[in-house]
Amino acid sequence: MKAWQKVGVHVWDLIVTMDDATSEHCSMFLVEEEGGMSSFQGVQEVIEKHGLFASFYSDRGSHYWYTPEAGCKVDKQNLTQFGQAMKRLGIEMIAAY
Repeated sequence: MKAWQKVGVHVWDLIVTMDDATSEHCSMFLVEEEGGMSSFQGVQEVIEKHGLFASFYSDRGSHYWYTPEAGCKVDKQNLTQFGQAMKRLGIEMIAAY
């Protein structure tokens, strides 16, 4: 989940990684711009605190998924770097529609 927070004159993205079953916030931090590295940071923080998890539910952002045509289904065979890392960890990725 991402929200925007204006601090002074700068707008920051709030990156939240949460447990969908319990709504527990497992990782939260501010970044200048959401992207692959902030997603990796969130996953790293969760794994360090709680261990590996089974699945990762996300929006269809380009750092999570390759979408051949805007608004269409994601290509689950053509993985992004983030998708490749999740596959290697045995974490199922689920795209939000």
